[in-house]
Amino acid sequence: MIKLGSKVTPTPGTLVAGQAPAAPVHLPADYIEPYIVHTPASTGIEAQNYTVSASVYEETYLDSVTLYYKTDKMSGYTPLRMTVTGATYSAVIPKTVLDPATSLNYYLEASDGTHVTRTPQQADQTFNVSVYPVLNYSSVPDLLITEIMPNPDSPQTYEYVEVYNSTNRPINLKDYKLKYIYPNNTFKDWDLDENKLIQPQSASVLWINNGPSQGKTLADFNAYFGSSVREDQMIRTGPSDGMINSDKRTLAIVTDTGTEISRASYNDGELMNEAVSKKESCTSTRRTAPM
Repeated sequence: MIKLGSKVTPTPGTLVAGQAPAAPVHLPADYIEPYIVHTPASTGIEAQNYTVSASVYEETYLDSVTLYYKTDKMSGYTPLRMTVTGATYSAVIPKTVLDPATSLNYYLEASDGTHVTRTPQQADQTFNVSVYPVLNYSSVPDLLITEIMPNPDSPQTYEYVEVYNSTNRPINLKDYKLKYIYPNNTFKDWDLDENKLIQPQSASVLWINNGPSQGKTLADFNAYFGSSVREDQMIRTGPSDGMINSDKRTLAIVTDTGTEISRASYNDGELMNEAVSKKESCTSTRRTAPM
């Protein structure tokens, strides 16, 4: 740049001679590529209808956004045109495709008719997630989730899940974990590392190991609820962020090898400090202590 002068009269918003180029810069009609923002699943997904969503931005015109997917049971990628709501594009990979699979690879492309943007950007890269089978409920599971406390007014210090052993033999929960499932079927696993047994036709309490519960004892737990849970009945989960209070979530008991035993959902109408009581496929709520 060249200095035109100093100590001149200010002219805000008005150019003086020599400040503007002699001829305008001519840009092509569409010179900005589409921009895709997508967050893949951080863990695995279940073999159910799976929605892939992304935000796509374009200055002028967006011709198409396409999801390309392939499971380990498929030989090539299948294109699926994504539909838009606002700035969010989504497409559903059907359960019939995922049910026999153990892994899913996919990538996204957006076209404005001139440019094509891909994510991940590298042609040899894709998003990859594990796929897990859905539980068959044709028989009564060995372990049932009988009660969920997602929203105590402690605050959140005493979240718990009650698990019932429906069999005629003791079951060691060290061989299992608690799966926390989001509405889009992604999930997080909370390990159960304590070497404790659930006796036949008896229940144990899985105390969610979140931040507010740190330093609290079984005596504190029982005092809060007026309960009488014994040491051999109480199991602390692996570290977690706890259970969300505002949206529906699902919890499942799974083996360490990934086989799902049973599941239950919450946030379907309960209030603060209410436990969600589960019996087979029926749901009710009650203000109560565990066990």
